[in-house]
Formats: sequence, structure tokens, C-alpha cells
Amino acid sequence: MKFTMKSVASKVVVSGVLAGAALVAIPAGAATANEVPCTDVNFVSIAWHSDFGGRGESCYANKSENHVNNVWMDSLSTGNNDVVYEDLNGALVNFPRGTYTIWPDGQEPHINTIWIL
Repeated sequence: MKFTMKSVASKVVVSGVLAGAALVAIPAGAATANEVPCTDVNFVSIAWHSDFGGRGESCYANKSENHVNNVWMDSLSTGNNDVVYEDLNGALVNFPRGTYTIWPDGQEPHINTIWIL
């Protein structure tokens, strides 16, 4: 079989397009968590508490899926990110960038996952 530079270049371009399409097809769940120190107001920041008395603040950067392990979210600051969280009932709740929310005692959402979009 005889190959010309044009036919080889076409095959390389098609292969590259197919490889790119495969990357786009990877589900969002394949993203890695990007927990960072809470040093920048542009990061997503959540204050949380657990059923076992633990309390803390966790911050995240970059587009990612972050599993927060079944905590009650006391407050959420989205920084410069659009955020979606999933509560334990499976409801997805959207918060636009620039949002700061504090939930009253007893009304905090019980969450597992936060996505930075």
C-alpha cells in the first residue's frame, strides 16, 4: 500500500480529533478533587460539621468533583466559581459565582459532593 504525505497527515488529524473526542466523553466524575489551603477568596470555601462533632473549613479550586464525605454544610462561599452540590436526597442545588450563604442551625444541607463548574 502506498502512502502520500497528504494521506498520512489526514490520518493523523482524524486520530487527533478522535482522541480529543474521547477526552471530552470522559464523565465529570473522572475529575480529580482540588482541595487547596483556604488562602484566597476566589476559592470555593465550605464551613462544615459532621455527625461526630467534627468541624472544619475546606476549600477547593479549579473545575472538579469533590467528595466531602457526608457532612452538614454550615456556610458556602463560591468565590469566582459556579458551584453545584448534591444533598443526601439526591437534589442538585446551583449557586452562582460570588455567592456567600450561611444556613441557620438545624437547616444546613447534608451533602456528599460539590462540583466546581
